[in-house]
Amino acid sequence: MKTNKKEKIILLAFLTAVILVILISGWGSKKADKNELVFIIDYGNSGKQALQVPLAGKKRVWNLLQQAALLTDAKVEADNNFTPVKIKGFLNGTGGKHWVFYLNGIKQDISPYDVYAGPADKVVFRFQ
Repeated sequence: MKTNKKEKIILLAFLTAVILVILISGWGSKKADKNELVFIIDYGNSGKQALQVPLAGKKRVWNLLQQAALLTDAKVEADNNFTPVKIKGFLNGTGGKHWVFYLNGIKQDISPYDVYAGPADKVVFRFQ
């Protein structure tokens, strides 16, 4: 049976999320310490969601986004490079805005799949 590329990406994202749920515990809203990563999904004028996760070592930002999406019910759609094109109904191009992500305040111009974040880092996905 042949599986198309989109189905493989969806399956990979689902499996990654399940593994992260098993391996990472303690997502919460308390103040982050030096062993916690801060993860924010900023919807622009429509609010934002902030999470902190205890983290040992580095994780792909894409995997962290999948985990946050599961925990916040923010469905993510991405292109073939794992770059989000839609998060929780906010579609790239709407109102001239697009999803952009930052690591420690620095805009990243590459796929979140190619970027790693670790303890004490701050990741922000912003619709701007």
